[in-house]
Amino acid sequence: MSLPVLLFGFVVIGGLALYYLSIALFSLRETTKGTRRVVATVKEVQVWVDGWYLIAVWTDILTGQRYTFRSHRIELRLKQRVGDSVCVDFDPSHPERYHMKL
Repeated sequence: MSLPVLLFGFVVIGGLALYYLSIALFSLRETTKGTRRVVATVKEVQVWVDGWYLIAVWTDILTGQRYTFRSHRIELRLKQRVGDSVCVDFDPSHPERYHMKL
């Protein structure tokens, strides 16, 4: 294979990689826009056949609104216990959209 063709291939592949990376970063920025980070308290640890689940709650002191968050399935050793704190990023206008930092 000749050197110019190889260099052209690297330029094209690099350009496409940068294009898709910029799209991914833009969409990540848009999805995290308007989110709020809170510290919720673990109220329950559920043990199922497929793994552990954490249930955490947080109450907004300004509105009195209570939010309940359920973690994704945890397969590995669980670090948090009942009463521990966990960080949760959520969208106040759509509280069903959240991510629990474990």
